[in-house]
Amino acid sequence: IIMASTNRERIGTFHEGALITSQQKKKLIITEKDTHQLKGVKSGINLPIFFQHDVIGVIGITGDPETVTPLGEIIRKMTELLISENYYGEQFDYHSRVMETFVLEWLQAKEPSSDLLERARVLTINLELRRTAVIIEFENREQPLSRDVWSSILNSFSQNKNDVVTRSGNERIIVLIDCSESVLPTSIKNRLEHFLLYIKNSFGLSAYAGVGQCAAPPSLHHSYSQAERALKLARRNRGIIFDEELILEMVTGELTPEIKAEYLQRTI
Repeated sequence: IIMASTNRERIGTFHEGALITSQQKKKLIITEKDTHQLKGVKSGINLPIFFQHDVIGVIGITGDPETVTPLGEIIRKMTELLISENYYGEQFDYHSRVMETFVLEWLQAKEPSSDLLERARVLTINLELRRTAVIIEFENREQPLSRDVWSSILNSFSQNKNDVVTRSGNERIIVLIDCSESVLPTSIKNRLEHFLLYIKNSFGLSAYAGVGQCAAPPSLHHSYSQAERALKLARRNRGIIFDEELILEMVTGELTPEIKAEYLQRTI
């Protein structure tokens, strides 16, 4: 069935040449003689559109076959490229949503459920490793990042096979680093500095990071809370802050605004 045409009257009509092309999976030249034998066709060329080795559509161009064939091949290749690009883009979006949901549920669970364990198995994520939580936040993001930018950013973070990297909303990245083999803070800092410099130079994005402490599986949510605490200071300093560096902030971070105000009133 013709889905689109420069001749609007042909839209929605049957095209027998396209049917033959899709069945034979090869180019079909339609002559003036064929127009009297095949239903809904005009002289020209029909080209199959392939996606993952299957014909999913046909492009038909009216005119002298020798003239329109080179143009038709270009259009066919462009169409196949756009369809593949869109498909893999949708796959990336789906995987991103799955990873984000999984990680947020994982961080909130004190004890992983059977459902969480099964999803971890499907995603090939080891829940039994000691990990360090890292939160990377972009500075003043008003416009959402494009799919291509997100893909490049997430793929560029240097990681070992057990690290987990996912986006969180449009302004954060959560990284759960495997620290089961005593990864040094200097090593994590070097990786983060390299990563922040890359996204600054490549995409003009400024970012900062808060890093929690290495935690056993049941205490991973504590490492994430520490990373959030460190992120508050990193947001002010525009840098990379480790929770273990915090001293006074540990105390003041736990105080309510009312107690802070009362303290200032009494002392200053």
